[in-house]
Amino acid sequence: MDNKKGQGGQILGFLLLAVLIGFILYMLAVPMSYLWSEVSTQLKEPEAFGSDNKTVEKVEQFDGFMNPLMDQIVFISFIGLMLVLLVVGIFTDIHPVFTIFLFIGIIITIIIGSQLVNVAEDAVSNPALNNSADNLPLSNILFGSFFLPVIILVVGVAVIIISMSRGTGA
Repeated sequence: MDNKKGQGGQILGFLLLAVLIGFILYMLAVPMSYLWSEVSTQLKEPEAFGSDNKTVEKVEQFDGFMNPLMDQIVFISFIGLMLVLLVVGIFTDIHPVFTIFLFIGIIITIIIGSQLVNVAEDAVSNPALNNSADNLPLSNILFGSFFLPVIILVVGVAVIIISMSRGTGA
């Protein structure tokens, strides 16, 4: 049987990767929401397709679908990555000596996460993007407030507990 004790570093890398992917998706969803609202406003004008009410109805139908779709993509992908991190923790044995390095890495990831929350709040404080960010309520729970560092802490500690309970420490 191979020694799997050297895989503990994967947890920190995957935790940081999950936070960064979620942040990037959120920072893409906010301007895309603004862009779609501007495009749909232009498409609803009579000059775009004439006075056809059927086209305007289809644009309004898609308009009600677009913002929740982007919001759910960001939220579900971030939660999914956190769940995958828990699965990685299940299949990774960690030597007890390495636990202190994992705690230090989780603290560093919490600091990075809180800085990303500050960047997100500054970005959506732009008056043009503020209304678009309000259309993404689930994503704002994660990245528009300080729940992200708490989520990182809870998932990180859970992964350490799961990994330590699996390992023999030898």
